[in-house]
Amino acid sequence: MTKIVQATELFANGDDTYTQATVPEDIRRNASAIAAGRFHSLALAAGGVHAWGSNEYCQTAVPADLSTGVTAISGGYLHSLALKNGKVYAWGGKDRDCETSKTTPLIKKLGTINVPAEAQSDITAIAAGQYFNLALTEDGTVIAWGDNEHGQAWGSDEDKYSHVPAAVKNTTITAIAAGKDYSLALDKDGKIHAWGNNSSNKVSGKPTGEDYVKITAGDEHAVALRADGTITCWGAKTYKLDALPPALTSSPSMNHALDIAAGAHHTLFLRRN
Repeated sequence: MTKIVQATELFANGDDTYTQATVPEDIRRNASAIAAGRFHSLALAAGGVHAWGSNEYCQTAVPADLSTGVTAISGGYLHSLALKNGKVYAWGGKDRDCETSKTTPLIKKLGTINVPAEAQSDITAIAAGQYFNLALTEDGTVIAWGDNEHGQAWGSDEDKYSHVPAAVKNTTITAIAAGKDYSLALDKDGKIHAWGNNSSNKVSGKPTGEDYVKITAGDEHAVALRADGTITCWGAKTYKLDALPPALTSSPSMNHALDIAAGAHHTLFLRRN
């Protein structure tokens, strides 16, 4: 998770049908980390999780015990993830009544919010996809669970029970990101790895080179942040997702960010104020 000590300001662009790109004023200037789901957004402030946008499946109904001590957040299609004390927490995937309703049949079948034993301790990072999730262990191993229809989780059938994706097996990973039906990972040299569905060239179109420090994946677009703060976008062109918002393009010096987060059809950029 990005550590931020300077004054910050949170921006958003893209689809705002469910107010997922309308940043709450009480979060705009005190967020320390951000995450975007399909139609909802998440922010971390003072160790607590804040959520806004669609709550149709209880994906913004943050559990009470996540008001402090949280170190990372991630938004999926119908669910959200948080990391606290090395353990992954998952919620959402319910039908309307967050207190009494059961998990939807699809989410239950795929096991999206059933956190495996391998992800309940010693986890340093999390990433929620459409109906699947990734977690990163302290030793740089990726753990995946949930939907694998396009090979976006563990990849090949032989890796299903180890929960380790074939694309990054025996590779030391430092960061992960999960899109709709594809995954991204950064290795120790800052090189981007990608696997899963390649529609919109979101897998094959990944940037080359090294020194990337942050990656984020939306439905059909992805964004990467380099060590110098410059931003690269690729994938779908709808909603101008392959480009930066005007606030970050008014001059060359403005194309810098502290943090990035991609939702289904929108992106968040956190920049120094």
